[in-house]
Amino acid sequence: ASLNDALTREVVNRVLQEHVLDGIDWCWLALGSEGRGEQTLATDQDNALILRDGFSFDGLEAVTEAFTAALIDFGYPPCPGGIMLSRPLWRQPLAGFKASIRDWIHGTDPDGPMNLAIFLDAAVVEGDAALLEAARAQLDLAKARLETAELYLGRTEVRAPVAGQVVARNARLGALATAAGAPMFALV
Repeated sequence: ASLNDALTREVVNRVLQEHVLDGIDWCWLALGSEGRGEQTLATDQDNALILRDGFSFDGLEAVTEAFTAALIDFGYPPCPGGIMLSRPLWRQPLAGFKASIRDWIHGTDPDGPMNLAIFLDAAVVEGDAALLEAARAQLDLAKARLETAELYLGRTEVRAPVAGQVVARNARLGALATAAGAPMFALV
C-alpha cells in the first residue's frame, strides 16, 4: 500500500508540474481499497478530487484526464465502475460532494449506497485534507439528524386501527428497526 501511495503521489506531482494548481484549492483522494491502505500493485484506479467551493480552473478536465492517462501509463487500468476523478461525479466542489453524500444516503439512485461505501474509505493523497474532513462532516451531520429523529420518535407511539384491532408502533425509524431485525408493528 505504501508503494502504491508513493507511485500515486509521483503521478500527481508529474501532472501538477505540467498544470499549475495551488495545493490549497483541492484535495486528491484515494478511494476504496487504496484508501483503506489495502491496495496491491495489481489494481485499478479509484480516486476523486474535492475542489474548494469557488475554485475554478479552465483546464481542470484536461488535468484530470492527464492524471488518469498517467496512471494508465504506470500500469493502473481505469476503474471499470468509473470511480475516477476524470468523471464529474468524482471531481466536484465541496458543496457538490456534500450534496452527493446527502443523495447517496437519502436518494433513490441504486448506486448511492455503493458510492457512499467507496467514499467512506477516502484517504488524502495530496492537497488540503480539510476539504475531505469538511465532506465527512456531512456524514456526521446526517448521523446526528438520524439519531435526533430516532430519539424523538422513540418516545412517540403511533396507533392506527387495522382490521378492527389497534396496531401500536414504537415510532423509531422503520428502516433502523427493520435492519436490526425488530418488528415495525406490534399487535396490542
